[in-house]
Amino acid sequence: MSDHAGDDPDYDPATDTDSTLSDCDEVEYTCTPTVPQSVAEEQKFLVFENSLAELFVRCPKPTCLSKVISPQKSLFGSRLIVRTRCAAGCSSTWSSQPTLNKMGAGNLLLSAAVLFSGNTYTKLHDIADHLNMPIVGETQFYSIQKRYLFPVVNETWLSMQIAILDGLSTVDRIVMSGDGRCDSPGHCAKYMTYTQFDIR
Repeated sequence: MSDHAGDDPDYDPATDTDSTLSDCDEVEYTCTPTVPQSVAEEQKFLVFENSLAELFVRCPKPTCLSKVISPQKSLFGSRLIVRTRCAAGCSSTWSSQPTLNKMGAGNLLLSAAVLFSGNTYTKLHDIADHLNMPIVGETQFYSIQKRYLFPVVNETWLSMQIAILDGLSTVDRIVMSGDGRCDSPGHCAKYMTYTQFDIR
């Protein structure tokens, strides 16, 4: 609200540009027939349930277009599947996400985004709860991390380590620096972590 609201008797909120909100960061978006190289590169949108329901009023088959009489919705984490049957007897199934290894791609990508951005499931759950937006359950989230994401992180780390060591093998001399830290459970100095790196 504008600072003028309390001290100006002629103040009209309807004429105050500061008091109205709009999508000021509008970006022109063009739907292209090209298929992204991966589902990770494809754009995702936040869609409201009422807006989505407008898509299932008529049969999606171009030769039919009869009225849909029994849409059924099923949720699988963040993935919505809508099964419809129209007055003419046609049936169809629509999914909000592509399938990767029998799993909604959004469930995998959401779990990956949380892990790779350094966030936690608790924070993601709080955001989704305030939005009233379904997401993957906590058990499924950690299962996806253990089965798919951790192996990818480990493989990437190992490949980067090999590349760095290969690069150092071609250098005549390296300058190393290091430091150690003793901090074990129970304030015990039994174990030490020592880190070294090439300062150049």
